[in-house]
Amino acid sequence: MMIKHIILACLCLIALQVRAQDANITQRSQELSREILEAKDIDKKLAIYNSSEVQALFKENKNVEPGLAIFIAIEYINLADKENSVKWMNKSRGTGIGHENVESRFYDKFQDLQEHQFVVDVVGPELDSLYLIMVNRKDADGSTFAYYRPRISYYTKSLAAINKQDEVFKHLSMFYQYCGNKFLNISNYYTYGEALLHLGKHDEAIKVFAKFNTEKIDFSAKIEEMSNKLISKIPNGDKRFALVVDSQENVQRTQFKNLVTASSEINGVDIADKVSKNKYILLDFWGTWCAPCAESHPKLIETYHKYKNLGFEVIGIAAENGSDLSKIENTLQNEIAKQGLPWLQTLWLSKDLKHPASKYIITGYPTKILVDQTGKVIARIEGGSFKNSERLDNLLAELLGDEETKYRLGKIRIVEPYYVKFYSENDLELKVEAYDRFVKNSDLNIKELRTWKDKMAKDLVKLFIENNDLASAGKYHSQIQDKHILAQSLKQLLKTKNNQDYSHVARQILDDFTTKTIFGEIVSESNFNAYSQLAMQLIHSSKPELQDSLIAKYLYPVSRQMMYLEEKVANGDYKQSLSYRFAKIMVKNPNDITIAKIVLNDYLIAAAEPVSLRANLLNEFKAIPDLATYFDEHKALGNEKNVQFLNRLLSKSDVNDKVQGVLAINEKYVLVDFWGSWCIPCRASHPHLNELYSKYKDKGFEIVGVADEKAGNEYVALMNWKTAIQTDNIKWIQLLALDREEIDFDPVKEMSITSFPTKILFDKDRNIIGTYSGGDQDKLDAKLKELFGE
Repeated sequence: MMIKHIILACLCLIALQVRAQDANITQRSQELSREILEAKDIDKKLAIYNSSEVQALFKENKNVEPGLAIFIAIEYINLADKENSVKWMNKSRGTGIGHENVESRFYDKFQDLQEHQFVVDVVGPELDSLYLIMVNRKDADGSTFAYYRPRISYYTKSLAAINKQDEVFKHLSMFYQYCGNKFLNISNYYTYGEALLHLGKHDEAIKVFAKFNTEKIDFSAKIEEMSNKLISKIPNGDKRFALVVDSQENVQRTQFKNLVTASSEINGVDIADKVSKNKYILLDFWGTWCAPCAESHPKLIETYHKYKNLGFEVIGIAAENGSDLSKIENTLQNEIAKQGLPWLQTLWLSKDLKHPASKYIITGYPTKILVDQTGKVIARIEGGSFKNSERLDNLLAELLGDEETKYRLGKIRIVEPYYVKFYSENDLELKVEAYDRFVKNSDLNIKELRTWKDKMAKDLVKLFIENNDLASAGKYHSQIQDKHILAQSLKQLLKTKNNQDYSHVARQILDDFTTKTIFGEIVSESNFNAYSQLAMQLIHSSKPELQDSLIAKYLYPVSRQMMYLEEKVANGDYKQSLSYRFAKIMVKNPNDITIAKIVLNDYLIAAAEPVSLRANLLNEFKAIPDLATYFDEHKALGNEKNVQFLNRLLSKSDVNDKVQGVLAINEKYVLVDFWGSWCIPCRASHPHLNELYSKYKDKGFEIVGVADEKAGNEYVALMNWKTAIQTDNIKWIQLLALDREEIDFDPVKEMSITSFPTKILFDKDRNIIGTYSGGDQDKLDAKLKELFGE
């Protein structure tokens, strides 16, 4: 997915760079960029680049060449071709963010290959010369800093890897001081701390990590590990570290006192009086110019009203630029009114470096810093993501809630970094390490932690099976307690050569499930799916002579799921299908003929070639004399494939981990919106979709969002998805294309979606009556108006 972002950025850059000179060149250069991108191999890409037409374009406009070079550079980097990677990376200079993206891919690729000396040789001379400019304070316009800042993290990482810690120290000690005794990139703290430790600069190392600790700069387990490693190697490290932390916390208290004293609330409210009456204060660093700040405020307003009478206050610190104070204040007042911000507000002119607000470490907006009444920093929350809103809510619940809530959330906060690390790591050993630390530090009497533990264990089972380590897979499977998750894990183990070792456990779980359904106990849709898949897998992995008895016993409760879970619905193999075999067993008992008819009809609906299958089924099941009539009366309305697609789609878990089921769209027109948090046009379409949903939802209209979040790991995908839903204020059903349910269903692939956004409109009979992509908003409006009126 990242390549899509880079391509989009590069095409936009090419357009901006050449637009001023010739619109025709702009259009043709973009077309050529796409041709180079879509060419299958490097030779074809080079052929386009070196063609006479492209060379002529270069002569007409010099800005075209570096833009097209980006795509060649990326290809050579992917191929790990050292010489050509450097050559074409240099050709892409002058494209701003495009060149930065190329460089970023260069670093990632060759550092992953452990080619650290090569990286140092390529970029070292340039960054060493930039170091001299900065150390001598000759960067008058800030351009050197802007170029040096994003690259120094990569460079020092490679220097550290080849044990040039003195060079790491040289660069990062200067950079740390240059940035006001702080780093703007978290990874620099790790690299710098290791260098200080290696060089024996213990006092400096303690100061750096104490500041990192007291400012709450990171929200991961890695800084804790680094600090512990550091302190353990320093004589009296614990005591020395504690003293420095205590000293820095006193600095924070003084800093906060100065802020409260020096700041004027824009409506004349006494800030000091408000602070004295509350236990915890949130410093909300924002700006009227900051869109992400505005997007974070609706959730903060909700949180504020929830806790404001329990000892919680917010001080908004609006960072503004300009010289016309009256105009700035007027703009600020208007924005506060527009957003409905109910808390204290103060103005900070960013150029005023003497203002107490300038003493806080602000690396981006929005930044929220939670302090206690004295000014000691409790937490730092940077950005406006769903995860950050949730984190603030949990922190306040832990601080201001009842004792049970405080204990539960406190335990969750301690181990959540290990859960995040588990899903952030690709290396299996590091995943195991994160899991072990999570278990060691958890109170597994807390339901959320027990579920997280089981989910991680299930994922370890899958990974160890892929690595053909069945002993380890069995070890982690044995640690799963939740029966739903246990069923998912068993499904994987039943596919292995050791499947008979687990068949008895699968039977126990399915026996329990069968008993529950017989006695009418309600089973959630997600659990129902897991048990259905386990039953199918148990039958497939059992000996042929046992299969019929298992089919009769375990498929009865899940008979309506078979049309979704059959691995293959092919007419040539219809006698091998579980639906057919189940019906053959059911038809022997007159009381079960109705069940047989239902299953056969579902099977027919799901078939690729229903006409020939229908004839075969009627011939095979002559014992059901009214079967043809039943097929006719229960024929799926509209397109059978669409019925199957929507039924499977609505069996997925929504944003609240609930399965809506097909009843949510019964007798309604349904618009399926394929989108992604990364997709700017998708996000831009949501405000208008909100209007349409509000207008037509009571007239038989429903929207089902399907987010394609393939960038990063599952945890990242979930957070990006939930953040976008919260930010865009989406009210309709939201599903994730990612197969979290493990039902082997990809809705994006199923509907052959290749561009985003794409919206598909189904009528009540499940016929597709409209497909809308990109800028087809007017066509969708017209269609809905035709269906529902004004």
